Amino acid sequence: MEQTHTTHTITTILALPNEVLETVGDHLDGLDLASLSFVCRRLHSVLNKDIIWQEVIRTEKIHVAGQVKDFAETVMTEIKIERERVTDTDNLGTLGTLGPLSLSLTSPYKLEYIVARRVKSNWAEGHYKEGMIHHFSEEVRIGASQDYLVALESGRLRAWNIRGKWIDLLTTKPVNISLENPNQNVYQILVSGSIALLCFTFSEQVAGSDYQHIQAYDLLDGCQLLWEKSGLLGRQYHVIRLLGSHLYILDLLMERVEVYHIGRTQPTPTKVLVQQPNTVRIPHGDMSASDKFLAVPGKKVPENSPVICCWNIQTGERRILSPDRPVCPFRWFQKSAVKDDMIYGLLNRFRLIGWDGGDGQVIFSLDLTNSSPGDNEETYSWLEVGPDILLTVHQDKFVVSILSSCGRVLGKVCPADHLNWIIHDPESVSMVEEVCLTGMTAVIRILNYSIQKNSISCIILSSDISPVLGRLNRQEEGQLDEMILMAHVVAQHIEPLDSPHCQLLVNDTKVFDVQPLGIKFYDYLIPEDRLSVGELSGCDSQGLVL
Repeated sequence: MEQTHTTHTITTILALPNEVLETVGDHLDGLDLASLSFVCRRLHSVLNKDIIWQEVIRTEKIHVAGQVKDFAETVMTEIKIERERVTDTDNLGTLGTLGPLSLSLTSPYKLEYIVARRVKSNWAEGHYKEGMIHHFSEEVRIGASQDYLVALESGRLRAWNIRGKWIDLLTTKPVNISLENPNQNVYQILVSGSIALLCFTFSEQVAGSDYQHIQAYDLLDGCQLLWEKSGLLGRQYHVIRLLGSHLYILDLLMERVEVYHIGRTQPTPTKVLVQQPNTVRIPHGDMSASDKFLAVPGKKVPENSPVICCWNIQTGERRILSPDRPVCPFRWFQKSAVKDDMIYGLLNRFRLIGWDGGDGQVIFSLDLTNSSPGDNEETYSWLEVGPDILLTVHQDKFVVSILSSCGRVLGKVCPADHLNWIIHDPESVSMVEEVCLTGMTAVIRILNYSIQKNSISCIILSSDISPVLGRLNRQEEGQLDEMILMAHVVAQHIEPLDSPHCQLLVNDTKVFDVQPLGIKFYDYLIPEDRLSVGELSGCDSQGLVL
């Protein structure tokens, strides 16, 4: 009886014209729409249009990362090759022989949606495949981007491609660099595109004689040396930062910022941003940038009040962004962030301020904690900006605040197991050290200090924060009840209090836990060794027509 009813329902739906079927699809979420498109040849054809799946991705705010696009493209290429193989070996070419392969290829946007939803589900449910990079010496420097991971040890430079499914070692190159040399220090590795920048400081053991040097290596050509840049004074005079696609060198003596585009030839400044002498001491806090604005925290002269210098990178115009009310001169903007036309500054662990980058007007000012400048307890500050939301500090040091881009409190993220930590060690102290945002997944690193055990537990957690998106469009007046989201443990390890500090690296599909002697990583793209295309959709392999 049920089979008859289902058949009758499908027959009734198929009696509708294509335009009406598309309208029906408008009222379904993406997964239901995908399931409907797998029912038969006609529904597959009607619901297989790029514009339909582009709109689904937009309305559901699905984050289609570059890694997801690449993987979906690889799957599509494999399907095309399989079609050609089957067609070559089967001259009949009938649907009964070729099955789903005889139908038109699926929309690439539909496949991207399916893969992106699967990755989002993997993040939320903690489904990953775990790996390990071994054999680090005690001294190692790590750099990473969304696509590449670079590790420098004394005498050896290694690089991995981390963009696709799993990771691939690109090269191991002998280098004449010693990390044990007391007069030479590689203090950071920056990765721009497929180029790694090794930033050195050198000292001749004479006061004030230290200087800096940059070496650029091509990660796609065996880590060959591309170019070198010298003539930079020590870090107290020249500050080097990679923000977005540009390299920024702050010349604190000349009070200017040189902007470089990184390529395979010796770079020259594409823009020089200047400020009036003796107006603001920079930098005093973490700087940030977009393609339009550069934000550099500093202290205004002579008041010593905290401000943010904001340059329009295209025009060179500079604005000084000040708090909306007087602030203790012992405070400073520890963190800054730029998103679209908004500039954000986190005043220690105390207050978050948002300005309009165009006219410098304060859009909002929100007190987050009751932290005071005289607090001696070591704590961490963070500010992460995503699509329409901000993640930042909370009064409880182990909690993450979720705000809208206009400063409205939407909710908070709490570790699901925090109560157990307190039960097992009542005197331990937990605090969030770092937060990274990939799509609508927050990856959180919490340090749990145990004086009793003389150790630190480094705990990495993840939380799906997409439930707060429903609050963004609500226009009710007054304060909404705070939405509480849970963060679940991805990995953790224990290290002595005096051990070298570990590091968290995140791209759109992987988490890297950088420990003193190796890197553990967790791949959320495809947790299993191999998934069929059908499994990616939640249907069996005969049900997913590509």
